[in-house]
Amino acid sequence: MIDVTFTCDHSAKVKENGAAPQCQVCGCRRVARVKAPAPRIRGTARGPHCETQNLEPQAVNLAPGGRLPLKDNTDA
Repeated sequence: MIDVTFTCDHSAKVKENGAAPQCQVCGCRRVARVKAPAPRIRGTARGPHCETQNLEPQAVNLAPGGRLPLKDNTDA
């Protein structure tokens, strides 16, 4: 459950994946503050209500055209 405080200064508890909240006292829909647990994201994620999974490591080729030339370190 998420604690929502509306601009009318009334509070309510709403479900995490429920419909848009509305004040039960006066019908206000504008949200002033939200107290919710911090999201736990592993891997890549996008959007406010995303579910994420652990990503397996994978090899990445940073030089697909062959070896990268090294800089000459001699003091000339």
